[in-house]
Amino acid sequence: MVTLIAFPALFAGSFLIPRALEESLANPPQNQPQVLSETAIEPRGEALVAKTFIPQLSTALNDSKVSAKSFLVFDLDSGTEIFSRQAEEQLPIASLTKLMTGLVVYRHAKLDENTTILDTDRLSVSPSLGLIAGDSVKLQDLFNAMLVGSDNDAALALANYIQRKAGRDFVVLMNETAQQLNMTDSRFSNPLGFDSSYNFSSARDLKKLVEETQRYTAFTSLSRTTQYSMKGTLGYTYRTKTTNKLIARDKQVFAVKTGFTENAGGSMITKIESDGHRIILIVIGSENRELDTTILKRESLAKIVWK
Repeated sequence: MVTLIAFPALFAGSFLIPRALEESLANPPQNQPQVLSETAIEPRGEALVAKTFIPQLSTALNDSKVSAKSFLVFDLDSGTEIFSRQAEEQLPIASLTKLMTGLVVYRHAKLDENTTILDTDRLSVSPSLGLIAGDSVKLQDLFNAMLVGSDNDAALALANYIQRKAGRDFVVLMNETAQQLNMTDSRFSNPLGFDSSYNFSSARDLKKLVEETQRYTAFTSLSRTTQYSMKGTLGYTYRTKTTNKLIARDKQVFAVKTGFTENAGGSMITKIESDGHRIILIVIGSENRELDTTILKRESLAKIVWK
């Protein structure tokens, strides 16, 4: 049984590029928002905006075999919701919470910073890296481990670091960020997603969080990574494996985040890339999150037409 922990309050061309600009492009500032471009540049320097296609269903979705209490399928490029079930229901979301943890960390620190692991950062609740007190590690490594392997001690160490750096309660920062994103059906009480009556969200709110985080390469660069390793200054190698079982056998699947507790059940946010389209599947409270995601993917690709 999980123990609830209380946390304290361009482009290349044949023309010349000015040296300063060339250097800045070659060496972008660390952790500056790296927005995934939705435009291309043609030779005259004019922006070419890709046409946005709007998804429509050719026939009704068959969701009779989907066990999830709530799900939402939407087109990431247009933001169009395609189909859903109980999308506004407030539900425990387990480690999907770590998407918000990651966003708060990304907004309040540079990922090339280091933090020294303290005793208060260590946590043995699985999945866990087994961080060693006194070791100095990069925030980027903790961030990656949190997203790829959902490691609880990585998330805790990140939250504690930001709390010390910002001089403010990390949970307060989480809830402020939720308000900024207009996530009106969400509340956060801890950075890990441990069960709590004060830690919940809805599929429609998570859509807003996904739309924000998918804009940044920090959240997307490892979405096909099945395992990750890192080292601190003590020389010990920490290893983790992806919690998304689908990416190893399906090239159209890209991991966003997973979650599970006995109380919340299985949760999963997945991106599907097919024929130039990007579809997000959000599943909450599932008896089998991988099966539900697979069914929704199959139904989506079979029944969506793009206008």
